[in-house]
Parts: sequence; structure tokens; C-alpha cells
Amino acid sequence: MTAISLNATVVTKEYDLADLTKQQETTTWSTNELTVTNGWDGIAHDYGEYPYNAEDYTELTLELASASEVGVYLAIKYSDNSTSDKTINAGSLIARIPLSNSSIKRIDIKLTAAGSATISKLYFSKVIGKETVTNLFTGSNTFDWGWDHRILIPNTAFASIHEGDRIQFTYTSGASGQCQVRVQETNAELAETGEYAAITQNQAEPANFSFVLRAEDIEKVKQNGLYFHGNAYTITSIDLHTYAKQIMVETELNRGEETINWDVHWEHTSGLPVLSEGDELRVVLSAKDESNNYQIYFKYDWENEHAIAVTGIDATLPKVYSVVLTAEQATAINDAGKLFVNGTGVTLSRFSIAQPMSIYDESILWSGEQAVTNGWSGNVTIEKEALADIKEGNIICVQLSAVGGDDADDQVLLKYGDSWTDFSPAVNYLFQANSDVAPMTVEIPVTAKMRDQLRGNKLVVTGKDFTMTHVLIKEGTPVNTNSHFVTVTSAGMATLVLPFDVPNLPDGVQAYNLTNNGDATIWANPVDALEADKPVLIIAAEGEYKFVSEEGASDDISSKTGTFTNGALVGTYYAIAAVPESDGSVNNYILSNGSDGVAFYQVKDNTCSVAPYRAYLSCGYNANQGGANAAPMHIVFRQDNTTAIEDVQVDKLQSTKVFENGVLYIKHNGIKYNIQGQLCK
Repeated sequence: MTAISLNATVVTKEYDLADLTKQQETTTWSTNELTVTNGWDGIAHDYGEYPYNAEDYTELTLELASASEVGVYLAIKYSDNSTSDKTINAGSLIARIPLSNSSIKRIDIKLTAAGSATISKLYFSKVIGKETVTNLFTGSNTFDWGWDHRILIPNTAFASIHEGDRIQFTYTSGASGQCQVRVQETNAELAETGEYAAITQNQAEPANFSFVLRAEDIEKVKQNGLYFHGNAYTITSIDLHTYAKQIMVETELNRGEETINWDVHWEHTSGLPVLSEGDELRVVLSAKDESNNYQIYFKYDWENEHAIAVTGIDATLPKVYSVVLTAEQATAINDAGKLFVNGTGVTLSRFSIAQPMSIYDESILWSGEQAVTNGWSGNVTIEKEALADIKEGNIICVQLSAVGGDDADDQVLLKYGDSWTDFSPAVNYLFQANSDVAPMTVEIPVTAKMRDQLRGNKLVVTGKDFTMTHVLIKEGTPVNTNSHFVTVTSAGMATLVLPFDVPNLPDGVQAYNLTNNGDATIWANPVDALEADKPVLIIAAEGEYKFVSEEGASDDISSKTGTFTNGALVGTYYAIAAVPESDGSVNNYILSNGSDGVAFYQVKDNTCSVAPYRAYLSCGYNANQGGANAAPMHIVFRQDNTTAIEDVQVDKLQSTKVFENGVLYIKHNGIKYNIQGQLCK
């Protein structure tokens, strides 16, 4: 006789590390030592003792702490006398039995041979997130160890699997039934099934067997697929069960401090997201009156029978309170197009809607746990490649599991680039002192200027006194036009290339195409609008200018990895670290503020760079050999040799700009031209 001990500890909402898609609730059947033999003796209780509900739980799980050269058999007998069972082999230590909709009558555990084993957990569990079932095989395949009788499942069937997903097959078996499930090509065993999947022998009626894909299996199964092999058993179907584990991402509707009563409420009448069953309505309570006569309701009309009550309010403040919507409630709110919070006796500091997002969604840029201390220490960095498609109107979301908020400067702060450059203007989310509380989502809309600053740069999420668990991007409100901000320095000129047409130039901006005939003269020809991918020269007073596209135009530059030529200018959407001195028969000129002022300077030693959305000059003239003839006008280059004007020691093509009575002229070899290149008398 062998002693098997059940762990009597009740565990609530503990994540099983071996299977991250499951949430376990351990329930104790007995606190006494259980004696079982190599036979049918073991646990046997009436149904009334089991806290099992087919709507709440999906499986029974048995975990072993150890097993000494012995298998452990787990069986469920239902009230309709049907059964489900599974045997844990000595090396597996875990068994899961999917539950039917019938009430459980009896649970049995026995050893398959003489030996010892210790049970660490026995519990009902339920799936978190949406379950999707994909059929991989339907038919009838009988195995007799013949290599030709294998069932091959290609790797394409497993492109979207994750740890914790499972494979279930329906089978019958004979007296010597044995099942192998292995990785194609490598013949590698799976972590849970081992050498043989523990199907039941002499299984005359169709039965189900399932196993979980462990972390160590995922990549090899994705790359190679699986095959089923074995002897004396028949498979009629194979299904893949995937589980979309989710986080709840908020959309903030109202924020501040509002003491509500029956005549004062928070209302949101436009821009509501489309709601579904399972979405949450959330409010943060920061205070309540002394009468304790407090009530809170979510409403979409003023009919009391439609009010959705918030319950369970206690003395803990501030605190998040939520209501999970039914399908009917979600539909009613969608139809009404409005939502408000009403009640009495409480002060609200936040009103939001929380909706599920799969943890595998590509919009999630980072997940983990990162504390940002009260001393401004701690950060998460998002690499520039993940931000290549960021758009104006997107929303950067930071999921928080803890919030300080005790000091006035506690905040989520965004920076960009390797040097942690501040956005201009600064981008942050200040917490409301003693009012903001986790869980919460900080939402920061992406402006056109933020997008421009993030292009080609990292995003840094930092700040003061909070803990974050996810950084993600939501679509947000679509912007029908795209735009790009350009800064013109006191030099009065800049180059520009954009991925969209600009039908109307900003006020105060003039644009020119630059051409060259192989000599020392660069001619500027005015244009009234900009064409996509055609670099130009712009002239304007010092300041920032917004170039706006036509409605519906795309600003996507993901496929625009090369350079784009218009006349003598060569534009780029990505930084060029070192412009070559020449491209075949043409010589390259960089735009800078050298020893002779703002001018085209011929590239030497490959030491000059070009910033994104800018251009360099390329022409057949060689200033190093052809003298000092100059271009018709100067072009402003940014500092630090990438972003603005910088001294560069190179040969040049030069002309001089002058202002007379507020009008810009160009002096070339002592002769004055207007900005159209026409001779002035």
C-alpha cells in the first residue's frame, strides 16, 4: 500500500506556470492522508462535494510532485455513468481531463504499478480568454507501426501557436495500443507526451486525449510540424485548441474630480468605442460622503430599469470599481451612442471603458514588469523598428499595475532617441494626487509632430512613481490627412522630401525644384505644390511649418528604403550616415554652414550625413577642379551635421542671400537675382 498526500492549501487565482493560459482554483477534497493500492481503490466522493460547474470550469488537473517509476491513473465518472480518464507516466507529472457538461459522480486516483507518488495539486481549472478550435485532421487512420500509416500535420498549421495551447484527438484502441506524437524531421519528443502519449488501451468507444504544448516545444513545432505514429489504435479527428489570453486596455472618457448627485453627472455622448459582451465600465472613486448613502449607476438613458448598478463599494479609497457588460447591455449602449455615470454621495476621479486585447497582439510593443521609482529611475525602451508604421492619431498606451500619485510631479514621461531627447512640446501624463489608482491605462495620442520625431528613433517610457506591465499602440481616431512638420532656421532655407502630395504650401513658404546642366550653376524653379517623393528646396522665415496632404493620402514609408531624385536633389526618408563623395559620374554636395556661410559644400572623406526627409545635391560639376562658380542660392542644413547647420571644412559652391526691404535676393558673383533666378536691374 502506498500513501499519497493531497495538498490541503486552497489556492485562488494562481497562474499555473506550466500552462499560462489556465487559471487554477485549487479545492481540497480531504485534509487526511489518502491510502491507495495498485487497484481501483482511492478517492471516491459523491457529486455534492465537488464545487464543479460545467459553465465555470473546463478541466480537472492532477499534478504530481514526484513519481518513482510508477504511473498514476486519474478517472472521472459522471452522473450519466460516462467516464473520462488519463494516466500520468512517471516522467510527465501532470494530467488534464477535459470536463463534459454532466455532473461529476466520482473521482478516482490509483497507481498503475507498485511504487510511490506524491500529489501536489488536484484542481478544477478554466480557460482565460477566447478559445479557438481548428480541425487538423478528420477521417480514419489505423496505426500498426507502419511508417506509411503516419498522420503528418504540416508546420503551417502551427504558425500561431503559443505556450499553453493544446492538441486533442479522438481515438479508439486495442489491447496493445501505443501512441507517439513527435516533431517532424527531428523526431523530437514533446515535453508532455514524452516517448508515448498515455492513451487508454482496449478503448472500444471513441475517447478524447489532449496534451499541452510547452514552451520548449513551440519553436520546433512551428518550424517542422508534427506526426502521429504508433500501434493498435485509430484516430478519427485531431483538433488544435488555441487560447487568446488577454489584458484589459482602457479608453478614458472623463478625468478630474467630480462630486456627483442626482443632478450632477459625467456624460459621454460621442466617440464611444463599439462595446461587446465582456467589456468593462470602470470608475475610480476618490471620496464619499459621511452618510454612507452612496450609489453609482452607469446609464445610457434616464429609465431607471436600464440603470447598471455598481456594487460592493467599501471604505477603501481611491479604488477602481467596474461592471462587466452582458451582450444585451453592450448592444443597448451601442444603439444609444451615449453613456453617463449618475448617483449620489461619491466623488469620481476617472471614468473609462476597458476592452480585452490578446497578449499576442502585434500592437503590444513590450510586456513585463518595470518599476519607475520616486527618484525618476527605471524605463522601458521601444526600438525604432517597432515604430516604423506609427501614425498621427495612434495612441501610445502604458498599462500600469501600480501608481504613486502622492507628489504633484508623479507622471508617465515619454522621450525619444538614444540621448533621451524631450519631445517638443513635452509629452507626459501627470497623475492626479491621491486619485489615480491601478489598474489603469495611460493614453497618449500621437500628434504629427511626435510621429516625425519618433521616425527613425527609439521611444523611451519613463517618469516617476509607477509600475508598468505593457506598452502598446492603439489605432485611435483615424486622421484623414497626413502632415509633416519642418523647422526652418534663421538661415531661411531647407530641403524637404515627403511621401505624399501637398496641394497647398503653408503660408510664408516658397518651394523650388533644383536643376543643373553640368556646370557650376544650380537653378531654382518655383513650384506651387509638392509631389510625393520629389525633393525640393523651401525658403521661409525662421519657424516651424506644417505641410498637409490631401485627404486619404498615405504617409507610409516602410517600402521607401532607397533614395528619390528630382532634378539635382536626392531625397531620403531614412538617415544617411555617410554620403559618398560621388555616385559614378556625378559629385555630391551637402548642405551646411561652413567657413563661407550657408552653401552647398562638396562632400569629402564620406564624413557628411543627411537627416530623414531631407536631401543632398548631386551634379556633374566638380568644385574641387572647376573653380569657385556658385549655385544660385544657399540651402540650409541642420545642426550637429545631421539635424541642423554645422561647420564643415570642404570645398563649396557659393552664393550670398540678402534681404532688402523685406525681400530676399541672391547675389552671385556680384550680380543680384530674384528668387526666381531672374536678373534684377
